[in-house]
Amino acid sequence: MKKTQVAIVGAGRIARVHWMALRWLPEVEVIAVVSRTRQRAEDFSVRHGIPHFYTDEKQLYRDHPELQSVHICNSNSAHRDSVIHALDAGVSVLCEKPLGTSSRQIQEMTARVSESKSASQAVCFPYRLSPTFQKFQSWVSRLGTLRSIRVSYEQSSWIRRQSESVGWMPDANSYGPSYVMADIGCHALDLVQALAAASGSGLNFSMQSAVIDYAGKPSACSDIAASVSLEASGGCIAQVEVTKASQRAHNKISIEVQGEQGTLSCENLFSERIEFRGADGRQESWDRGQADSRTPVPDSLSFPLAHPEGWFSGFANLFEAFYRKGSLQTPTFAESLRVSEWIEDAFRQASYRDIQERLTRESTR
Repeated sequence: MKKTQVAIVGAGRIARVHWMALRWLPEVEVIAVVSRTRQRAEDFSVRHGIPHFYTDEKQLYRDHPELQSVHICNSNSAHRDSVIHALDAGVSVLCEKPLGTSSRQIQEMTARVSESKSASQAVCFPYRLSPTFQKFQSWVSRLGTLRSIRVSYEQSSWIRRQSESVGWMPDANSYGPSYVMADIGCHALDLVQALAAASGSGLNFSMQSAVIDYAGKPSACSDIAASVSLEASGGCIAQVEVTKASQRAHNKISIEVQGEQGTLSCENLFSERIEFRGADGRQESWDRGQADSRTPVPDSLSFPLAHPEGWFSGFANLFEAFYRKGSLQTPTFAESLRVSEWIEDAFRQASYRDIQERLTRESTR
């Protein structure tokens, strides 16, 4: 069997997750890795048995005209250039989120697709392809007309970083203009648009209000937590809460959708349990059984704190959909653009609060 030749751009932890998930696809072969630092590229290549390593993406494409696909896993600020290089080379592109650091960048990349011979493009929003969320989506039709969507994503990473290095802040040169919204806010907003699509109601949300909790002073990449509200033309409200300063959970996604026929909830996407409560009093629950779970290939990879196996399954499912073109749909550049525009709208409309005020309130509850 002739294998699909793939390269990975980036040599950090998320690049290792991509490499690991690709091992589920025997028809795919990772033949090269690219990193700005030669030593990191070589170390990644040796550790994972990848035959070629580079520090120059353009040289990769010149040396390997047989290359068919590339996974973009470098820093946020580098995504735009890496995607453009890949499109110019005519290879398929699967880029980590966020696709770009601004909607203008994403519009440029989307326009470039029409000029490219690239066969497929997708953005890595793996939560929407996790087994539990797929089940959750399949139950949304039970709710009838949707009234509200609530998605909450809590992480403790900023607090942990502060405890390790007082005054630590993310580097805007790497992350781009946003921290929490670009990193996990985009995931939460992507789940909103996936749920809206699952409802079949043609919901078209627009940003209504936002509150941003910042550290230090309101500036690029100082957003640590945020609360945003969107509304669809039919009156459905979407509420999104995200934080990197949770004092209750290291990594937790909660979802609740209310409709005229009942409520569907998942207290934690990673606990893999769904509850349905019908307006008529009927109740039903679903637990993802052990028999349904993927057991990751044994590896020394350490997932981020409180990112369990279901998180990895989202990557495996996304890559399977990307390469095998089955029934699952991969997140598109256009969907990533919508999320980016929502985030920019949130910052334009936001009122700002010091994150310390939020932490004080939470500690006294």
